[in-house]
Amino acid sequence: AGLSTAHFQRLFHALVGETVAGYARRRRLSRSVETLLETDRRVLDIALEAGFESQEAFTRAFAQHFGMPPGRFRARGQRAPGLALPALTRERLEIRRRLEGTVSRIVEQDACDYVGLRARFLSVLSNDSDNREVIPALWRRFLERRGEIATAGEDDFGLCFPCETPERIDELDYIASARVASVDELPTGMEHRRVPATRYAVFEHLGAATSLPETILHVLLDWLPASSFEYGGGVEIDVHPADRSRAFEYWLPIEEKP
Repeated sequence: AGLSTAHFQRLFHALVGETVAGYARRRRLSRSVETLLETDRRVLDIALEAGFESQEAFTRAFAQHFGMPPGRFRARGQRAPGLALPALTRERLEIRRRLEGTVSRIVEQDACDYVGLRARFLSVLSNDSDNREVIPALWRRFLERRGEIATAGEDDFGLCFPCETPERIDELDYIASARVASVDELPTGMEHRRVPATRYAVFEHLGAATSLPETILHVLLDWLPASSFEYGGGVEIDVHPADRSRAFEYWLPIEEKP
């Protein structure tokens, strides 16, 4: 990088918020998650590939970072948002710096009913992410038919949740929907989803809907690990207000960290 070791480490910490060694360690652990879930390789082989001297050292570091040993994590078979650590890029640094002061509030949301159209996509945390193609196309289809929903409220809602029968671990389902007062007869091809009462961290997104994934990445990779909360599971929600003077919102289900 053309810098002395000491200056490089100071600059890296100022830009990224952690040491070079700490980032490299988290990056190796993040890559080990991919290998654990997508292959049947031995934990020992994964530990050595990740730069650990033994399976015991790897297991201790993995459990400290992810809250459970690698064997149990593999048996569970489901990746939670916020666990992945994508490669550091100039774009990620610029997004992080721009969104560093993103305001959040905690909301206790009652159970609600939604009706809309569903599509499957690859997570924003995936290297093959296709959300920028799949989700805008889904919204166009939904908005053309929104008038068919009899008891729809004014705002629109995107519901994001794990697939029941995924073909790969980074697949998610997304429903472009309206919140409804009652569920009577569903329009052809649409479906009903009831979201139970949930605690959410709510974030404003100041920008176009097409750049919403940037805010979601910032919340999952920067805000969540530094907060007193952990991912709560369930349904993530993005709110598309009918009043264009209001900002988009991203709602992340949360729980208190033990």
